[in-house]
Amino acid sequence: FGNLRNPKPEDAALSDAFMDYWVQFAKTGNPNQAGRVTWPAYTLSEDQHLVMDSKIEPLRGFVKTLATYSIACWMNDGKPALREDVNAIS
Repeated sequence: FGNLRNPKPEDAALSDAFMDYWVQFAKTGNPNQAGRVTWPAYTLSEDQHLVMDSKIEPLRGFVKTLATYSIACWMNDGKPALREDVNAIS
């Protein structure tokens, strides 16, 4: 992180967000800080997670997403699944 050469603005923004969350977590044990999307604490009943992509947002369904991804990998002979593979079976 922070070591990108000629990054696109969205890549630099995502890198900065990752660094902010990790530094805040290292300092306080909590990744959340003013000016950033709140990273929800995970509970099985709420099943929330933070998606860090071009849009950073909390979503529900981590367990389902993980299970779907695992099935897509299994169907792909154990190779990492592509997003379209996961979307095809979810």
